[in-house]
Amino acid sequence: MSRPKIYSKRFAKRSDLLQGDIVEVTEDFRNAFPEDIHGISAPDRNAFVVVTHSCDLARRLIRKKKRCKATHIALSPVSPLLQTLPELLDSACEKIGDGVYSARDKGKAKELLERVFGQNEEKRGLFYLPEDLNSGISEESVAFLRDASVLKANDANYRALLKFRKGRLTPEFRNKLGWLVGNLYSRAGTQDWDPDELRRHVKSKLKSPQFTWIDYRIIRVVKEKELPLDNMSAKDLIDTLNANKGPDFKEELANEAASTLKDLLEEKADEISEAGAGGASVDAILKDLSETLAKRLRNAPNFRKAKDPLDFL
Repeated sequence: MSRPKIYSKRFAKRSDLLQGDIVEVTEDFRNAFPEDIHGISAPDRNAFVVVTHSCDLARRLIRKKKRCKATHIALSPVSPLLQTLPELLDSACEKIGDGVYSARDKGKAKELLERVFGQNEEKRGLFYLPEDLNSGISEESVAFLRDASVLKANDANYRALLKFRKGRLTPEFRNKLGWLVGNLYSRAGTQDWDPDELRRHVKSKLKSPQFTWIDYRIIRVVKEKELPLDNMSAKDLIDTLNANKGPDFKEELANEAASTLKDLLEEKADEISEAGAGGASVDAILKDLSETLAKRLRNAPNFRKAKDPLDFL
């Protein structure tokens, strides 16, 4: 098993609407509902997901007409993931400029995407929809459950939604959607991703040329210099950050260690010579060298400022 299958492959085209049905946004759809659905005119709007409970959408014969119990039908907007991702990363990572973030927060970004792909991002109310042309999702997308619009559940609107319905979630993922809609902080068990596949998928999104991850030490130097970064283009911003990154930190540590060891060996030169002439044992001198070196490195300027383990990466 690699990725969970969330779409039903077959369903009766004339069957009643269900929670989790996917309505594809086309020009004909926009013409049918020009002002009735909030966000319908957004250029990146590629679908809507029906979020009204299925039991309220089932049509029954009432006064010789088939009608559903619901007076309104709620639809959550769907947008492509790559167009949504910058806003998500802005909320989770230290943003330096458009598409430029601190590399120190890349772990937070990975955790965020793992929650999104695993259908566990309750806080933001997101529901992940993988690409499936047959289901009306032309590219990887997310549904915004908190931004649902309502449409009157009259016969004309109901029939129009049936006409433009393209896909449907499996029962398992309809249950998950129902939990999220009913209570965004509750959990429902669904089929999981293969861990390796999830890791690769998250990595592929964060490696997109759309985003740049800058070492936080460079960001710290730039902030200390109070360089004006506002209103810079992404390219100029990255060039400015890299031009002010200063010496490589690992190189500084290595040079400081080598210099400290050299000074220490010069100080102990006489003792080492005496050891060769039958003085103190070599093992005792090496032990003393090791302990003295460790003590001096702990107090060396570059080692003292390396309080965060990330400084050694």
